[in-house]
Amino acid sequence: MNQKKLIQILKTSEIIPRIESSIERSQISKSEKLKRILSNQKKINYNEPRGLFSQVKNFFIRKHFPKKRFHYFINGERQEVVFEFNDSSLDLPHVYYTSENTLEKYLSRAINFPPHRERLLPLVDAIRKKTFNLEKQAKIAVSLVQNIPYKKKFIDLRWRFPFEVIKENKGICGEKTGLLVFLLKELGFGTAVFDYDKRDYYSRNIFERYILPFRCDFLHANAGVKCKKEYQYEGSGYAVIETTAPKIITDYSWNDRRKVKPWAKRLPKNFKLIPISDGKELDVSEEYFDAQEFIRVNTIAESGSNLSRKDYEIYCKLADKYGLNRRD
Repeated sequence: MNQKKLIQILKTSEIIPRIESSIERSQISKSEKLKRILSNQKKINYNEPRGLFSQVKNFFIRKHFPKKRFHYFINGERQEVVFEFNDSSLDLPHVYYTSENTLEKYLSRAINFPPHRERLLPLVDAIRKKTFNLEKQAKIAVSLVQNIPYKKKFIDLRWRFPFEVIKENKGICGEKTGLLVFLLKELGFGTAVFDYDKRDYYSRNIFERYILPFRCDFLHANAGVKCKKEYQYEGSGYAVIETTAPKIITDYSWNDRRKVKPWAKRLPKNFKLIPISDGKELDVSEEYFDAQEFIRVNTIAESGSNLSRKDYEIYCKLADKYGLNRRD
């Protein structure tokens, strides 16, 4: 066979190119080899799951927090907010019920401390996702906090911070008020806290009546939201919001959990107003007229008189609208 033909056959069979490339590879340095390998290597996105094992691995590597669910009532419908909550404990100094640790001191630490705020921002975002209407966002926050169970600590006399109220799903008036004021502040509304004078307080609870007054500078607290003059509580500039249980915004009647005449007794008129944030006014006109009607109907019931059919229908309608506890 001719030599030229043999060379042509070898070239077409890629034998000679392979020999030439192997000679070239032997002559280049190790660093050059590494560069060529890296340049020819396909870039891998490690965040993209590849296969069942990789998907499982990525699931456990990514930080997952437990989901919290809280329900609320809006326009007579029971709905819920679901969000991821970081429930790991924070190594922070606590605030105890003492005459030195006033409600104002507690609120300044509970609302303005960055680690507390970071824990609660997912809840604020979850409320915002429910509706684009700012007024409805505020009313969702109010109903959500009111529906958190009221429970106090008898042995551990320390304040729960707002994120602990969410974590434990319980709190007393001052703690739940702190949580609600934080949420309304983050949603852009003007807020304040009503700190009621303990001299105007009455309770049959031995702990609250005899022990707590010597340990704490306040005995009841409510949240306040900025509103128009005609709906303000005692000319304070804010509408009063009871946080211990479901109640209509601007309803100033006493809470029924205290086992005194719930609709005959008003909130104390002696209070200290603690401004928290400046912001928008909340339109509470509908709630104000509903609250006045609800108080009227309950005052008749408390006097011992039987409600008329019309008044009973009003009572049931308002109780269902705001998720209030019915007393048949």
